[in-house]
Amino acid sequence: MEFSKFRKTETPQRPVFFVETLLFVVFIIALYAQTVSYSFVSFDDPAVIVHNESIWDISSLEGIWNVLKPESREGLHEWMPLKNLSLALDYAYFGDSPTAFRPQAFLWYILCVIAFHRFLALLFDILASRSLLHWTGSTRRLAAFFAALLFAAHPVHVQSVAWLSSRKDLLMMTFFFAGLYHQVYSHYDENRERTGRKATALFFYLLALLSKPSAVGFPLMIVVVDAVLEKEAGILAFLHKRLTLYAGYFALTLAYSLLYLKIAAGPDGMGLENVAEGVVIFNGSLPQLVGQQISSYVAWAFWPVKLTHYPLFELAETYASFSVLAGLSAGLLLIVSAVYCIRRAPLATVAIGLFFAGLLPVIGQAPFRQYYEVRYLLISVAAPALLAAWFFAYLATVRLKIVAWTTMASLLFFWTVFSLRDIPAWASTETLWMDALAKEPRLWIAHRHLGLYYVGKGLVAKADAQADACLKINPTSEDCICIKAMTTFYLKSREESLKLLENSMQYNRTGKIGDNMALVLLKMGHKEKAMEVYARNMENRAVHASDLAQYAAFMLSIEEPEKALELFLKAREIRENGAYDYEREIKAVREAIEKKNSAPDEPEKEDSGEKSVETPPPDMDQHP
Repeated sequence: MEFSKFRKTETPQRPVFFVETLLFVVFIIALYAQTVSYSFVSFDDPAVIVHNESIWDISSLEGIWNVLKPESREGLHEWMPLKNLSLALDYAYFGDSPTAFRPQAFLWYILCVIAFHRFLALLFDILASRSLLHWTGSTRRLAAFFAALLFAAHPVHVQSVAWLSSRKDLLMMTFFFAGLYHQVYSHYDENRERTGRKATALFFYLLALLSKPSAVGFPLMIVVVDAVLEKEAGILAFLHKRLTLYAGYFALTLAYSLLYLKIAAGPDGMGLENVAEGVVIFNGSLPQLVGQQISSYVAWAFWPVKLTHYPLFELAETYASFSVLAGLSAGLLLIVSAVYCIRRAPLATVAIGLFFAGLLPVIGQAPFRQYYEVRYLLISVAAPALLAAWFFAYLATVRLKIVAWTTMASLLFFWTVFSLRDIPAWASTETLWMDALAKEPRLWIAHRHLGLYYVGKGLVAKADAQADACLKINPTSEDCICIKAMTTFYLKSREESLKLLENSMQYNRTGKIGDNMALVLLKMGHKEKAMEVYARNMENRAVHASDLAQYAAFMLSIEEPEKALELFLKAREIRENGAYDYEREIKAVREAIEKKNSAPDEPEKEDSGEKSVETPPPDMDQHP
């Protein structure tokens, strides 16, 4: 069939797409409407949004530059300018409340689902025009619609929509599928727009990269789409014809990777040699690790019953298990199947490509020992959605329409129920970590975050219970020790808190334990000893800008504004490319110095030694 004729008679008309788009909007808003009243949560919302001064002002060129330049917080060195720009627009026009950031999150998720829908609808139509897909026009439209609806309902996306810090995921997915749509469109026969469409796809890939580095799986999908839709046989002829295009994708990916690696090294002194160690953490051999990953990702993509929408720290997972062999076998089988099905079952090849395109950025990392986040499945879950739609179309084609509709409705119902069950976990910091503990009772980091949350709310007794649970699971963790010392400081005595910290110095001599020890000494009236401990801690560790800022805050607390000013200036110098601006602190300290110099000397007040609960001692997680 000549494609120009097919295009006029078989492609879905605009009114149909309008109705389907309207249904997507209604479904997504109904599913996530409850999140409008949700608050910021800790993980990351305070650092990414609440205290991120780079998104506070875009009224000038300097403000826009602050939004778009690389970020450099301690332990985090990244460049996702479109994410920051998106958050800055929300802040500028709607304010700083959590609700202000919700509408744009909904908008990007809706656009993502629409882009995925249009990509599949066009792909189905072109395959039908090449006699590679024997579905009627109505079956193709319904299959594309159901696939997009399943994609929208998948529980994996709960974290990306409900968690405000995940705006980067929504942006990346939208540009990813928009780029695929234009690449598929370039396969119209003898179409004058062919080169322009390919250039547009490349441009969307760039936008996806600037949203989140996980988009690096996009070139794989370009090859898959070309292989499925290319009419010429022969691998050499196929590659020769697209050598320039693929070289462009390779050059862009390489240039972006080198730039991101440079940024990841960070001005805070992380160092290139530590980047790989901080990103790729092997526990066992690479085949074991990859096998474990593929096995788990396949299972959770198709059956998301117990998803974990939070990082997991130091979980003991065995690699000597059947899942390793199953995962490696499944991965090899998927790759072989993709090649075999290019002409025989092109949708299977596309589905396998989507699965690996989502998994590619993290394959070989160790999510089971250091961390795991289901957001890595963002693109990968398009695979089960596509395969489910394919199964629906097959049943409809063989005249089992009742079975087809029942199957799709059941799957949509269950995925929607799973999402509705997981969404409330993101209502607040407390609900997030309580949900985490319900799914993984030995998650010590959850107890620690709950303890900090309760201290901030003045619920010290509840915080102490969380501190005890944290220490029981991880007795040598500096985080657990410090939160226990904090609650002991309030509920029992300063002396007992100090003793706990002193006994724990064997686990961490130059970090949080030592700094908290200095703060307790200061509260007890031992100013000179506190200064000695803090100074020794700073001398014996690699100093980041945040360490200097914390040290400056300590100097302010002991009424040494001159030293604090010196430290803030040094922190600003280290962090000149960072997201945080120290001008406010520097200005406040200078005013304090002027006030100190102009005020008459007053006799120093002695510490009575009584317990005080007016404010928590500064914790290393709290920015000064």
